[in-house]
Amino acid sequence: MSFDAPDVIPSRPGLILKPLPDDTSAKDPLCCLGGAPNLPADLDWPEAGGKPMHFFAQIDLGRLPRHDTSGAAMPDFPAQGTIFIFLGLQEWYDDHQPEVLYSPDAMFAHPERALPDTLANLLEDTESGHLLVDGGLSACGRMFRRQSVEVLPFASHRDGWSMTSDFGDTQMRELEQLLGRLEPLPDPHTPPEGVDAPWVKDLPARYHGTKLAKADLFWEDLFEWAKDTYMAQLSLVKDVYRRSGPQDIYPNDRPGVAEVEELWDDLNWTYNDYAFWWLYLQVYGFPGSDYPIDYRLRHFIEVSQRCRGKVPKPVRRGFCSIFVDLEAASAAGETLTCQPLDTLPKAEISAQELADDAFGEFLSWMAPQRTGPEPERPHPKTWDDYVERSTMMPEIRRNRFGLSEPGIVPLQMFGYGYNLQNAAVEHIDDVLLLQLGDAFGTAIDFSGQGAVLQLWVSPEDLAAGRFYAVTATLECT
Repeated sequence: MSFDAPDVIPSRPGLILKPLPDDTSAKDPLCCLGGAPNLPADLDWPEAGGKPMHFFAQIDLGRLPRHDTSGAAMPDFPAQGTIFIFLGLQEWYDDHQPEVLYSPDAMFAHPERALPDTLANLLEDTESGHLLVDGGLSACGRMFRRQSVEVLPFASHRDGWSMTSDFGDTQMRELEQLLGRLEPLPDPHTPPEGVDAPWVKDLPARYHGTKLAKADLFWEDLFEWAKDTYMAQLSLVKDVYRRSGPQDIYPNDRPGVAEVEELWDDLNWTYNDYAFWWLYLQVYGFPGSDYPIDYRLRHFIEVSQRCRGKVPKPVRRGFCSIFVDLEAASAAGETLTCQPLDTLPKAEISAQELADDAFGEFLSWMAPQRTGPEPERPHPKTWDDYVERSTMMPEIRRNRFGLSEPGIVPLQMFGYGYNLQNAAVEHIDDVLLLQLGDAFGTAIDFSGQGAVLQLWVSPEDLAAGRFYAVTATLECT
């Protein structure tokens, strides 16, 4: 099996299951969350560890859309019938495997099944309490709040896949168009305007006109800028190693990846405010343009770590020449040859990508920073407020790297799964039957644990209705 992604990765059709507020619930939904299931009498209520499981969702397969917005066909699944999904919340850490039952009948063909007498009260359960959203349980604590669901077809792109970040951005734009985005909150602590810094004229044109926090370049700022730019270069080299090498080996295990990660960790130093003045003898001997950019960056990292005060003009110009040369290589469409360690193979990285990273680090460390904490949205006052808010993309925020556009891991069927660790890669040939990540208007929220639960089934088992063959993965950060 090859773990590599082709240069052009097609989207996959998927379905967003968007829970609705109580005041807009559909009268005849395609999918329902919580409440009591319309489970046929011939299907036993599933158990985990000898305890009844909690009912989460029922989905009418016969009424689901068969194509996404572009007309691409969904995976082949039974033309009729209902699936019932149960979660073993009491045994969550020992056995997170959900149970999926299938009936060939329509979703409301049978009356609601009475809850088992021994079904646990989750309000009294400390094992899974951290996963539950306030207001998401019935008064008895034994079933989730009943919710109707709007089913939204969409084109699913790889998201969370580190080698395909462009596709993650495409996915975010797709979801923003489909779900909308929260309006930014009023922010009384936005960064000040900043000051003009004459020394910026020694940098490439795109740096000119940027207002900075300080008019002069200080050693501690040079250190952070050089260090983070070099670490960005190591990340690009690591991506090259992950794309190369034996294709039957998972990308993170390919030759060179672990060594670069260790070097990256070792270089994540902090600035030491020591004045070892003899270092200035080394400072003025900085390497010129005939040396590789990574070597030049490493030199300034090591020297600046123990200097303080303003950077002398000749040294500052020598440092700025790194970015002038980098920008020139970027404009020419060149690649840079890098070899972080003598024991590693050489890697060709994009000069444009590194130049963009370097400019981002410049803004991160040199531009004015905010004057106080970011505004926090108040806790929802009602259940409907919570549902409406959590089924939209989060608001755009401004952090020290510029504008941040957070994404969301929705309740989803089909398409690509969010790749938190490795599950979505390892199950690339399977079908994503269901994904639970962020709260997304449901009674369960995995985001507080940095987790995502995904249910997988082979295309053949899905087409044949063999839902007993579903397997689950639970990944945490």
